[in-house]
Amino acid sequence: MVGRQGNVLLVNGERLPRLEAPAGGRERWRLLNSANGAYFDVSLPGHSLRVIGWDGGVLPEPYDVDHLLIAPGERYELLVELGGAEGDTIELQTQHYDRGHALPDLGPRPLATFALTAPPANPAPRSPEPRGDVEPLPVTPATPRRSFTLSEEEPAGPADEPRFFINDEAYPDVTRLVVGTGEIEVWEIVNDAEMDHPFHLHGTFFQVLDQPHLGWKDTVNVPRKSTVRIAVDFDNPGLWMYHCHILEHAERGMMGVLQVGEAP
Repeated sequence: MVGRQGNVLLVNGERLPRLEAPAGGRERWRLLNSANGAYFDVSLPGHSLRVIGWDGGVLPEPYDVDHLLIAPGERYELLVELGGAEGDTIELQTQHYDRGHALPDLGPRPLATFALTAPPANPAPRSPEPRGDVEPLPVTPATPRRSFTLSEEEPAGPADEPRFFINDEAYPDVTRLVVGTGEIEVWEIVNDAEMDHPFHLHGTFFQVLDQPHLGWKDTVNVPRKSTVRIAVDFDNPGLWMYHCHILEHAERGMMGVLQVGEAP
């Protein structure tokens, strides 16, 4: 029902890789959740994570977090200060995240370890912190709006499969949406299901409204029984998909078709 979780956690294809990094150094990390259905709530105990970018590029205003929830399909760019002394070990972990349907709490799970080495004798000067050039999309009360309700249907019997819907439609039997090239719309994603769903839009990026950070995304987690609003600039003509990024959910219906501009 929640998608395949997997029994083994991999980082760059390896189980519990051991990496080296200079003590006191600063590194730029790009994190991608390429898992099929698993969420990662990433932390580096004793350290903060500075978020400098999302799916669509660098942020104009970075921000600091103690842990970072990454839904399937999401990407984040971080600056990480590796505090400690030569010989210390730091463990990158993922914490339990309650995304619904009573998934068991496995507690903190290790992803990778960093063995701190001696800092360089002549460290290179640090580059300035990157800043993106992002302007808020011009959303007004007159901006067109659409609502998308995510829902699920549990299997009726042991031989049945669960089904997933957007606005009570299951792919491929869906109504194609049509938007003019260059139009801006506000989409309201309503999750009426009993679990989180990461909503992914192909062909363009969007800005998440009602939250403090500005940047471009193409995937956003919609917690169960909650609503997320996004502003979308449809500047890329063509046929595109939007779907849940838990791929079993998309395969079993939670997917739609969007036409931007004239039909190809």
